[in-house]
Amino acid sequence: MSKLFDENLFYSRRGFATLATSLGLSMALSGCAESATKIVQKTKETKSANLIQDDDFAAFNALEATAGGRLGALVINTGTGEYVGHRKDESFAMCSTFKFALAGLILRGIDAGRFDPNTEVPIVRGDLSIYSDKVRANMASGKMKIIELAGEAQITSDNIAANALISFIGGPDAFTAQMKALGDAITRIDHNEPEMNRVVSGDVRNSTSPFAYSKTMQKFLLDGALSANSAQTLIGWMRETQTGRKRIRASLPADWNAGDKTGTGIWAPIPNKVNDICICWPPNKPPHIIAGFYEAPGFFEDTRDQDQKVLADVGKIALDWIMRN
Repeated sequence: MSKLFDENLFYSRRGFATLATSLGLSMALSGCAESATKIVQKTKETKSANLIQDDDFAAFNALEATAGGRLGALVINTGTGEYVGHRKDESFAMCSTFKFALAGLILRGIDAGRFDPNTEVPIVRGDLSIYSDKVRANMASGKMKIIELAGEAQITSDNIAANALISFIGGPDAFTAQMKALGDAITRIDHNEPEMNRVVSGDVRNSTSPFAYSKTMQKFLLDGALSANSAQTLIGWMRETQTGRKRIRASLPADWNAGDKTGTGIWAPIPNKVNDICICWPPNKPPHIIAGFYEAPGFFEDTRDQDQKVLADVGKIALDWIMRN
């Protein structure tokens, strides 16, 4: 197992009790003392000294222990570089969260003049479901503009749109290579939809880490990997996305203008995957990125509301930290 944090780990029973109580988590403190020592840290990347607060983030550990399964979470203040997290450098299946970066790569190619946004790309249904009304309307012609495919991959998580774009850029290996060119050597895809959701424990294929993907989101949306116009386009698509309304965004104030990209994996007998990565704009604060990657404690035929609530609780923890810092 990878190291959860860099250094200076600290634990406070009082802080853990406060945060666990605020989430309504019914857990015996004595059973969590040892594991909670691993998850309390507050780090500022841009300065040499790490800052420790005893009230910050035993709650993530309590949430994971109560829900079962495995949780990766991260909250980044993009203005200061401060972050807090749990299993932030561990590998988690991407599922459809990869479509955020895929849309970003298409916009980046348009910015560079490599792609014409009006280029028509072949679309093939195969045995995939259609989630996008726009994709459905274009199936008869068998082609669709790349700019529209990028929008539908992000907004509706349409797999036909995603596979068309993966093929257009040169396949999964090309996606991974372009992630590396952006400075993200962790995020990768190795298959098309839906096979890329079949990720067993310990397999790094089709995976990312909460920290790596959060920093990639920051690069696309805030740090110049895209032109200002393209960044605003991608932010607009994220705000239009409705698939995460029971996840992180469920716990954030409406006036924070949040946007997100979800991912869900249901593939027997592998434990279900329920993911979300979100950006938000708290009033009078810099933008914050919140990531949650959750492996449920088993396989279930449908996405359970209780598993989505784990990510809503990640949002609650993030909200508390953002408002206090």
